[in-house]
Amino acid sequence: TYQGFYYSDPETNTSREIDIIATKMDTFGLFQAQFVVECKSSLDKPWILFTSDSNELGGTIFQNYAMLSKLADQKLRHKLFAGFTDKNKENDKEFILNLPWLKKQSHAYGVAAAFTSGSSDDPAYKAIMSALKAALYLNRSQEESSPYGLRFVFPVVVLDGRLFEAFLNSDGETIIREVKEAFVSYYKTIAGFPCCAVHLITADKLTSFCREALEAANQIE
Repeated sequence: TYQGFYYSDPETNTSREIDIIATKMDTFGLFQAQFVVECKSSLDKPWILFTSDSNELGGTIFQNYAMLSKLADQKLRHKLFAGFTDKNKENDKEFILNLPWLKKQSHAYGVAAAFTSGSSDDPAYKAIMSALKAALYLNRSQEESSPYGLRFVFPVVVLDGRLFEAFLNSDGETIIREVKEAFVSYYKTIAGFPCCAVHLITADKLTSFCREALEAANQIE
């Protein structure tokens, strides 16, 4: 685990800092999973997720996971998914598609700090973008130099504060309820790459999240 990692913003080429890089590697140098973590404290202003049933992205995180793999080595990604067309690989395909980590609901299309203007300077939006850009930088910078054949990078934001989701129910009423985690997706590109889902969790979810992250890395490995 590294703290205070500096990366180059892929849009502006300016130097920025991401809080934590956590890495899981195998013994043989064939696999690497990295969790890029941005940490924020917002004790006075809770964060609000904007959710909708129509933005569930297929109901699972797998589509976003596949989008995120665009950040990884292109040749390797082709080999990985091309292998799924082989009938002998069907069991492997079903195993990956059914990983609990990949089947979590992902239906947040935006997030903002409450009692703010909601502009691009919003701390919640900036945290999401920071995690995404750091993940993109890591994959692009290591694409040629990394010895690892299979590499995944998962952007994460940890919030020390309260997190709520807001949505309309079937009667058109606004419902607000507190949650501990969510996947947030933005339909935009960064330096030509489509955004993937960012895992947003509250600080009191961190311990169980770390266990799940390690289990997911071990399962994929």
